Amino acid sequence: MAFTVVRRSPLAPEDAWAALTDFAAHTAHVPLTSVRTDPGEPHVGWHVVAVTAAGPARFSDPMYLTVWDPPRRFRMVKTGWLLAGWAEVEVEPDGAGSVISWREEISLHGAVLGRLTRPAGDAIAPRLFGPVVEGLLRAAEAATT
Repeated sequence: MAFTVVRRSPLAPEDAWAALTDFAAHTAHVPLTSVRTDPGEPHVGWHVVAVTAAGPARFSDPMYLTVWDPPRRFRMVKTGWLLAGWAEVEVEPDGAGSVISWREEISLHGAVLGRLTRPAGDAIAPRLFGPVVEGLLRAAEAATT
């Protein structure tokens, strides 16, 4: 089961896409987390690593792009030892603005752990990712006014 975060924005689809795919900017909106990427422009196979740290505790959430269809859709798959799942983001025109759909499935690795933790991930994750989407879009909207 996956969760979905949907937001409308006055940004043109290309501008919303640019905001959402500025992966380094995600660092400003995800608590205790920094984001590293492969060099160059994103493409299928390109890697993103989110590193979350609180004091001495830290873990990495490596992902890679499996779909890259600008300015409409991208999909990432998690490949780390702790977290399993995927994220898919779509940007659609909506009048002069756009509608953003962020779908994600996140759980701990392992068949049993995945089944046990996926419902919690689906319940908690929208509260984490909703503000990320909103923060990225608001920053872009502020920059265009």
